[in-house]
Amino acid sequence: FEEIKTDEICANSYTLIRTWTATDDCGNETSFTQTVTVSDNTAPTFNETLPTVEITAECDAIVEAVVLTASDNCDTDVPVVFEEIKTDEICANSYTLIRTWTATDDCGNETSFTQTVTVSDNTAPEVTCNDITVQLDANGVATISVDDINAGTTDACSGIDTMFISQETFFCGNVGENVVTLTAIDECGNEATCTAIVTVEEGEADCGINPLRASADILEVVICPGNNILWNPNILSNDEGIGSSGVTITIDSIPSTLTIDLESGDLNFFTDNYEDFLLEIPYTICSNADPENCSSATITIIINLDTDCDGVPNYIDIDDDNDGLLDIHELDPTKSASVEDADIDTDGDGIVDRLDLDSDGDGVVDNVEWQQTINEAVDHEDYVGLDYYEPLGSDSDGDGWDDRYDDNGENIYYEAFDMDLDGIPDHLDSDTDGDGIEDIIDGNDANFDGIADVLPTGLDSDKDGIDDAYDTFDNWFVKKDKYRNTVSSNAALQDKDADLVRDWRDPVDDTPVPEQFACGEPIIPNGFSPNQDGYNDYFKVMIYCTGDQGGSEERVLGDDFDNARIEIFNRWGNLVYEQERYGNEEYWGDVDAWWDGRSMHDMQVGNDQLPTATYYFILYFNDGSKEPITGFVFLNN
Repeated sequence: FEEIKTDEICANSYTLIRTWTATDDCGNETSFTQTVTVSDNTAPTFNETLPTVEITAECDAIVEAVVLTASDNCDTDVPVVFEEIKTDEICANSYTLIRTWTATDDCGNETSFTQTVTVSDNTAPEVTCNDITVQLDANGVATISVDDINAGTTDACSGIDTMFISQETFFCGNVGENVVTLTAIDECGNEATCTAIVTVEEGEADCGINPLRASADILEVVICPGNNILWNPNILSNDEGIGSSGVTITIDSIPSTLTIDLESGDLNFFTDNYEDFLLEIPYTICSNADPENCSSATITIIINLDTDCDGVPNYIDIDDDNDGLLDIHELDPTKSASVEDADIDTDGDGIVDRLDLDSDGDGVVDNVEWQQTINEAVDHEDYVGLDYYEPLGSDSDGDGWDDRYDDNGENIYYEAFDMDLDGIPDHLDSDTDGDGIEDIIDGNDANFDGIADVLPTGLDSDKDGIDDAYDTFDNWFVKKDKYRNTVSSNAALQDKDADLVRDWRDPVDDTPVPEQFACGEPIIPNGFSPNQDGYNDYFKVMIYCTGDQGGSEERVLGDDFDNARIEIFNRWGNLVYEQERYGNEEYWGDVDAWWDGRSMHDMQVGNDQLPTATYYFILYFNDGSKEPITGFVFLNN
């Protein structure tokens, strides 16, 4: 017996070759060999109870990773590798941990376990307030800040982002105890409040005569086209010292956009004017009991226009119309962006380009015209490989520029495309491809007749720069529709020659020209044999045509002469067959359109067939110009 052991790559994996040999006295022998293959295919197992697969924890209560060990049938020392990957969320101290334990034996058999720990900050700050006492100054005013009543506000996780108080300024009317609320908001938006008692003392002020204190009334709003502003405060509601005798309100000039009741102080302001403006209206109140007791303040109305309704007012929006083009690239390039006359209005529609979704007024929106497709950029070196991308309708950094084009690392934003290289970018060029046909036709001709399918009306109901004739979304942005107004136009943007370069950017019409055919005279056979063998079974008149591009075409008589008529006579002049619309297969079908040697009268010789003979025919074309043809045909029956 002999046993040979051969080790494999990993421990505990090997091959045994066992051989038994029997030999007699004369040297004759018999042997048997056995092969035993020993392998380790069993993965290790963890020894401990595995932790919970998914855990949700607050930032200050994170479960530590457990230590796991493993055992294996063949390996006495199995290492366990632990890996933890952290993915941060939007706010501080909110993140996800992916923990993975992997046990691998010497033969590469592996067991792993993954745990997901979601860490979030849902805990509001701890807010503590101080009660304080303040005194009015000689003008009857006392002012406090957050720091005055904050007694040590803290947050367990992300830190405090914002703190503010419900009242900062106090007057004679506030003498005594006042409840002030301190609000703290952490970086994850969790909010908590506490209240403090602010005791106001008269101090240096003389509050005995109850002096009047008029306070400013301020409205600052962001307006989106299609919305109106209605504001109706009472301007006396925040003024101090008004007694039972009341006051008299004096205003030098009241704008037409508002009305004020000079007795009650009720104000009504309304506007549907979509533009930035600042309105300041000074007013004075005087006590009716003591006309010398007066105070003045100002009503201030600040309207900030948000043209594209993305929630970012124009004065901080870097793409006011949301067409993907930065405002600085829609201004007069010869002037500084800071000067008042830097705006341009290419199509003269009264809407400057940075607010105009169709700056050249051709019905093709700017978002489409400043970009291009891959095929349209083939001959433009700087644009090769760049395609058209619609906006995403999101703005992560709140600067008014759609995320599709804003700092995404994909090089989607670039200098506006200029198809004909005339120095005028396509969104400002009325003839984008320089072929002499204006885009208003080249981009709006779905039936290829050279006439614009739609012509501008000169009306623009939503003031977005797209003429109502082309505008398919007659409104500015609403949340559910995201960016649709930016790309909503019914311009056909057809591609007549199907070369993937649309006509308004294609200076060459490569549409294949249909082949024109010239046809000869009708060919009338001089005989036929209606024996149904598939050859010359009918008296069939053909027309053969030759094309100007080398092609050929066969037509039957009825294709060119759909009202032809035939008469067939025997040798004695008897009419044996006649047919209206002869050869018109569309009318009769491909069999009944032709004479098959049968008689329409009583002259046949059995089975309706006429005898073998020569017959005379007259073929009338009935087209008003071609004379009838007569001749003889041999019928072989």
